[in-house]
Amino acid sequence: MTSETFVLLSGALTFGVPLYFAMRELRTLGPSGGGGRGPDVRDPAPMPPSPEQPKVETVQKPLPDCLIPNPMLFVPDDESSLAPAERELEPA
Repeated sequence: MTSETFVLLSGALTFGVPLYFAMRELRTLGPSGGGGRGPDVRDPAPMPPSPEQPKVETVQKPLPDCLIPNPMLFVPDDESSLAPAERELEPA
């Protein structure tokens, strides 16, 4: 196999196969972004409930205590609690 043939086949394998799959996916999606070239098929509208079916009311459960925000206010007793604590050096 000549070097020109090897370079051509290697380039086709490296760039051609991914490019082929990309072009195939773009062609499958079509201009509208849907799947295929056929007519625009959408899901049918849901049927209204029949009169003999009872209405179902959804009731939400209350949040557990751990998920309810609990605002806690911090009021310092004196001004010294607002000052940063002094750092002590540890022996080396």
